Amino acid sequence: MKPYPHTYAVSADASATGKVSVASPGLPVLETAPPPEFDGPGGVWSPETLLVAAIANCFILTFRGVSRAVHFDWVRLEAHVDGTLERASGVTQFVRYTTRATTSVVRQGIIAGRHFGGLGCPESSQPPPGRDTRAGHQWPNLDINF
Repeated sequence: MKPYPHTYAVSADASATGKVSVASPGLPVLETAPPPEFDGPGGVWSPETLLVAAIANCFILTFRGVSRAVHFDWVRLEAHVDGTLERASGVTQFVRYTTRATTSVVRQGIIAGRHFGGLGCPESSQPPPGRDTRAGHQWPNLDINF
């Protein structure tokens, strides 16, 4: 990893109607539009879906890095994120993100004492011994709400 600070540059370009082109140096241009919920055309990425996608992507990349650091072998990880947008007190904002993740592991069993960001690793259908499963965990899937 390169030393901090990290800076990410993105630009957007659009006319009075139609799609918005989003670009970053060295990356392909993304065409975006409002989602159908805001009378957009659908079928293209929106700011809302990009934000929720970034959370799912970050979850997997963080899991990858942490699992490498603790020598946790896994084959595949699927993360599904739902973002809930609401309007409260005249302000539209995301009020909840729910992440459901399922991982496929190389070996059966539980690695005792190995946790990811304070969350138990879901290696079997049972939680690790002594692990409190009331804090939003479901086995074998891992649910995270914030």
